[in-house]
Amino acid sequence: MTDDLRKKGWLPPERVEEILVLLELIGQGAFLDIPKGEDRIGQAIRKLAVDVGRFSATQMRKTVSVSMELNEAVIAAANLSRATSVTDRNAQGMASATEEMSVSVDTIARQASETFTLAQEVKELALSGEKQAGQADDAMTKVESAMRDVAERSSSLSESSHDIGQVVDLISEIAFQTNLLALNAATEAARAGEAGTGFGVVASEIRNLAERTRLATKDIRLNINRFQDEIDAIVEALSESDQTVKLGHEIMNASQEAMRDIARAISELTQRSREISETVGQQKLAAHEIAYGISEVARMTEHVQNATYTVLDAMDGAEKDIASQISDIAKLKLPKKALHLAKSDHIIWKKRLAAMMVGRDRLDPNELSDHTCCRLGRWYYACEDERIKHHPSFAEMEAPHMEVHAHGIEAARKYAQGDLEGALEEIGAVQQASEKVLFHLNELTKQRK
Repeated sequence: MTDDLRKKGWLPPERVEEILVLLELIGQGAFLDIPKGEDRIGQAIRKLAVDVGRFSATQMRKTVSVSMELNEAVIAAANLSRATSVTDRNAQGMASATEEMSVSVDTIARQASETFTLAQEVKELALSGEKQAGQADDAMTKVESAMRDVAERSSSLSESSHDIGQVVDLISEIAFQTNLLALNAATEAARAGEAGTGFGVVASEIRNLAERTRLATKDIRLNINRFQDEIDAIVEALSESDQTVKLGHEIMNASQEAMRDIARAISELTQRSREISETVGQQKLAAHEIAYGISEVARMTEHVQNATYTVLDAMDGAEKDIASQISDIAKLKLPKKALHLAKSDHIIWKKRLAAMMVGRDRLDPNELSDHTCCRLGRWYYACEDERIKHHPSFAEMEAPHMEVHAHGIEAARKYAQGDLEGALEEIGAVQQASEKVLFHLNELTKQRK
């Protein structure tokens, strides 16, 4: 009867219980724990476990791959955000600096224009000074000519006064002789007695006239001497003045030449000032264009920064979904699971460091685990699979794995201390060690059966 029931599809309770246990194992993801079936149902359950396990393994690889690529994209976006933030700060600083430069160029342009105007005015003054020096030189030439004429006339007066003196001397001599004659005549008149009385009177008058003439010629001589002294003084003064006029003439010539040199120098300065003014004017336009361009760069950089934040927010949402899937996969018993999940964990660790650098994640160096406590570390130091342990990549992976954690923790510590450059150097070291770890993980996933 039991056989008849079995032929009709009936199963004994203990077999039903076995099937339920197998299905529960499949539900728990223990695909590898399903034994080979001895009957059609057992074989079907085994095949189901293998198919579901193969599908789950494929999904695990895809999910891990997506997680790695997504987190690599997040790392790239975070690096872009950091670079954009630095660029934005620099652009803002450059915009401020170029604005100040533009103001300075405007000031220089105004000063250059004022310098050009002043140079023009100084040039006009120099030319006017040259002209006035020429006029003064001409006037000095005329003065020199007039003084030469005065000197010549004074010499003529001196000669004339000398001639007059000779005439006065002659008159004085005549008066002296006349006086002697009058004296002799008076003497003779006295001898003649009564008859010479009239002649004596005349002789006395003549003698008085001769005396007055003598006195007059004496006064004239004194006046002529004073006149000659004055003429001599005038001639001497004119001689000194002539030297002064000549010196003044030379000074005026030198001044005129100096003014001419100044005018030439000012003319060159004016030309240079014009060139500077024109060049500064061009630089002024260029400075305004640069300031506008940098302000546009700053604006676009800010736009890119905001867009990057939006992308990062979206990626964070997607990363949470992937993390949820990986959490579900971690519960399944799948071949190579620890190695594949270690790849994802590894990239997530780098992503968190990158996010830290842009202020999107906070890492406390005192709370971060070392290389023995992460998923890979726990698997590594608990691994009992001799085929894996004897693979060269297994031993070679330990050192770079330690470096990934050590440099990552140090990066978090330096970031917390405000040493951004030091943190970036540590993250660079993490990247180098990370590439080695991923290489060895890939080698191990190829070998493990």
